[in-house]
Amino acid sequence: MADSNRQAIAKRTLDIIPLIMRVMSAEMRQTQHGIQPGHLALLGILRCRTHTLSDLADRLSVSPPTMSNTINALEERGWVQRRRSEVDRRVVWVEITDAGTAMMEKVNSDVEARLTTLLTALDDAQAGVLADGLAVLRDVFTEALDGDPRLCGE
Repeated sequence: MADSNRQAIAKRTLDIIPLIMRVMSAEMRQTQHGIQPGHLALLGILRCRTHTLSDLADRLSVSPPTMSNTINALEERGWVQRRRSEVDRRVVWVEITDAGTAMMEKVNSDVEARLTTLLTALDDAQAGVLADGLAVLRDVFTEALDGDPRLCGE
């Protein structure tokens, strides 16, 4: 395959991602989860591993006070907890709780149901082609993540 075809695939992928995110965001707003898309992204990062507050602020390009406020809101809901480092008491780790994981699973289930409804318009052949293409795309991104563990949750 020529590089121009790969570039076209990259462009189409970048065109599609915002559409998918808008559908997911709309689903989150229409349900009673009480979670904002940015909070879900943060929980996704924490699902991979614990992080310090400053690391989370850097990863999401916000100030530490803004991240602290966000963590406070998630902590009040019981979705994350802070844990002081036993090695350096100045360091505070943020980790997802079981309730936070359950919230993510509920949101994902609801969004999956919405996407399933949208995909009912596809005939079997289209659904098969889409499934095959998504499997390839998943494998490409999984390989990228496996090759650079720093990317987990970003």
